[in-house]
Amino acid sequence: MANPIPAGEALASFLGPSTEDPEQFLAALLIDHALPVVKNVVARRLATSPADVREDVAGEALAALVARLRVLRRDPSAGTAIADFSAYAAGVAGNAVHQYLSARRPERARLRRRIRMACSTDVRFRIWETGMGFWLCGEVGWRTDDRASAAAIETCRKELASSTLPKSLPDLLERIFQEVSIPIELNDLLFLCCGLLGIADEVHELEAVAERIADPNAQAAQAAQSQAWLAGMWKEIRELPDRQRLALLLNLRTPGGAAIGLFEDLGIAGFGELALVLTMSALELAEIWDRLPLNDKEISERMGVERQQVINLRSAARERLARRMNALPILWKTAPH
Repeated sequence: MANPIPAGEALASFLGPSTEDPEQFLAALLIDHALPVVKNVVARRLATSPADVREDVAGEALAALVARLRVLRRDPSAGTAIADFSAYAAGVAGNAVHQYLSARRPERARLRRRIRMACSTDVRFRIWETGMGFWLCGEVGWRTDDRASAAAIETCRKELASSTLPKSLPDLLERIFQEVSIPIELNDLLFLCCGLLGIADEVHELEAVAERIADPNAQAAQAAQSQAWLAGMWKEIRELPDRQRLALLLNLRTPGGAAIGLFEDLGIAGFGELALVLTMSALELAEIWDRLPLNDKEISERMGVERQQVINLRSAARERLARRMNALPILWKTAPH
């Protein structure tokens, strides 16, 4: 089997004016490079959706990608140059996921359209696509493709949540941009605005999901969906940075005790795996098991950081999980500080 053509080479050949058979390079881009990325993004973001839904969304993403590539071949000035094809394909897949979810979440979809309209028409703002396939929003004079971090967005949320918000969406966007002082990715901006404006089309609570799985009277389909949702949550927790994972799991609780115990009770993760994600031995976890959840002071001492850092790490973890699980919001319960 021949080695696949590198993505950069295939892209340059497809977009180049002298290519005799551009379709062979387009096929190489789609099959060898775009398809694996798109499937991975869709599978991760729609982990609880049926397989046929994931296939349809992946197909929509590939169709959108082909359309964009053909436009760029006809007119290179029609869009932003693609700096990293795999990242660009991931961005297109992410947008396809959001379009699918928008059809199921009308309030979010309406707000997303309003944000795009405001950033496109208000003289104070602009919206632009980067070479990595992300849509950024910001002040009209901003030209960087850097984007706000999760920590910066969380700081902005806390600041605005405790103040009087402007009545109009454009004025709210201006306040947000003034707070973060850097462009914000469109989906992050939507997430932030939803939280500030109290827009939530779907809510998940860990304990409620667990109860639906364990309830013998629950419908099989509902229980299976809840099990899949919680398994998807665990997968995303495993992918968190170590310190975020520790700050979240060591503190998280349910009315029945430590929330981390849900994953073992429901057969999603064994005790050894729980210890592994907490970067400790099974013996070390057993020694603290009966004291879980820990308060922030205890966690800060274990991690060797300040208590406020523990709070910040946990907030960043929650925000990332909420975005990855496509839930606004996930309801968390926190142990006393």
